[in-house]
Amino acid sequence: MDVEWPVEIEPLGPVAVGTVLWRWAGQVNVTIVVKACFALEPGGVMRVCAPEPLRVADEHFGGQPTRSICGAREIAPQLAACDVTLVGHAYAPQGGATRMAVRLAMNRDGHTVLDKTLHVYGDRGPDGEPARFEVMPLEHERALGGIGFADNPLGVGAPGSPERKPNLVAVDAPGTRVAVLAPIPAMFPARRKLLRGLPRRKVESLLAELPDDFDWSYFQAAPEDQRLQVLRGDEWLGLDGLHPTVPRLQTRLPGLRGWARVLGHERVGAPDTVPLRADMLHIEPDRNCCTLVCRGGFPLVDEAGARRIRVLGTLAPLGAAITWPAEPAAPARVAVAPRRAAVPVPAGPVGMATVATLPDRGEHLGTVAPFKLAPADGPRQGYRPVEPLPGAPWSAAAPASCPGGRAVPRPVEGESETMQLDLGTANDAVRDATRLAAEALGFGADGAPARSSPEPPGVAPPAARAAELEAVAEADAARRRTAELEAAAAERAAAEAEARRVAEAERFQTEQEAARQVQLSRAEEERRHKRDAAQAL
Repeated sequence: MDVEWPVEIEPLGPVAVGTVLWRWAGQVNVTIVVKACFALEPGGVMRVCAPEPLRVADEHFGGQPTRSICGAREIAPQLAACDVTLVGHAYAPQGGATRMAVRLAMNRDGHTVLDKTLHVYGDRGPDGEPARFEVMPLEHERALGGIGFADNPLGVGAPGSPERKPNLVAVDAPGTRVAVLAPIPAMFPARRKLLRGLPRRKVESLLAELPDDFDWSYFQAAPEDQRLQVLRGDEWLGLDGLHPTVPRLQTRLPGLRGWARVLGHERVGAPDTVPLRADMLHIEPDRNCCTLVCRGGFPLVDEAGARRIRVLGTLAPLGAAITWPAEPAAPARVAVAPRRAAVPVPAGPVGMATVATLPDRGEHLGTVAPFKLAPADGPRQGYRPVEPLPGAPWSAAAPASCPGGRAVPRPVEGESETMQLDLGTANDAVRDATRLAAEALGFGADGAPARSSPEPPGVAPPAARAAELEAVAEADAARRRTAELEAAAAERAAAEAEARRVAEAERFQTEQEAARQVQLSRAEEERRHKRDAAQAL
């Protein structure tokens, strides 16, 4: 879907871009949004992939607004915290399991910044024993909740909801907390109440009007325990039981951050270069990819200034020099292929002329935010150190027979074993991350433009990788078919329910009409008796 952005913007490199114009406290502001897609690499650094369009609204499963969402809206004016979300399935080992634990972890510089575990059970019968399963959707519909439950009206197990017990259970508060990794829909009462009666269309418009007392946490789609103060963009991710082919996936973000160039900035008093803060990471293991969204902005004197500027958005390796085209190309629409398993795009140079070395640490980060934003390398209070994971590809204790990308065996029944990432000594991985990211975006290792290569290294996946992607695509197609069958069944059930309701309404009307006729007959009989009695007297 083509979107007419309020401020003209163009992408440089494999990114999707957009803008938002919003008014708050009497001030008009512009927010620039840049989104990139990466392919997950077991035991290594993610690769840049073909871009996907920005989500201008919550994207529901099957396109049905009554279901949970597979992706949250990505064009908020500002986010006070950094959202980390995951949509997918729990994958039991071959042969299935009755219960298992899945885990999402994130590590930065040897410190754990996110660590969340869910217990997953098979469908439980009257005796309470879970049935064996191989794949379990991690959706709100299978977590604690129900009608009247503000945190999850789509769930089960709460009073007034279906008596079926939830499949997804929180480790620390199984009877009160919603156990999900997925984003929270904006339609949920828990988020909608933050608007205090303000219409959603007014807040979520590309030309948004926000009241002075607006609660900015409304734009946070991640569960509270999945919101970070800082998302630098080079963290390690650990996924336990969440990938369709790798039982324990450990992979690293490529170390990129967003930048924007404002053309015509002198006309409106805007900065010529704007650093963008990474604040949304959405992981989709089923598609073997994740997306990173960066945003930032600046104030305008009035809305008319938005028509006098033009913006270029891109990504660059952390701390690297970035180059901008001397003469920006004419605007061009980019056709985006339908969603599918992530495929790396060939590396190549971006048109460049003037080189400007941009700082990695800017005090002016997030200048238009009505709240204090932590810098990209902000404080690390509350992090706890971890030990190396035995057998991990980057661990000093890794055996020689453990090649990069091989998963470490894990228990499936009951609790998963401790997943710990060794990042404090991963200097080689850091250098590899910067080099690969720079090559993918057309930069050399030192930040200078890289020469084009007809066949960049690491682009063509090996046969095994192709087979994995094909298997993921087949599984995705099977899930889509299942979803279509479920949707058709739901439509039939809704039609039958509507037919029953109509029949019941007709029967009720018939009974009411019969009762009314009886009352009329009785009234007429009474009048006749009174008339006869009067004539007799």
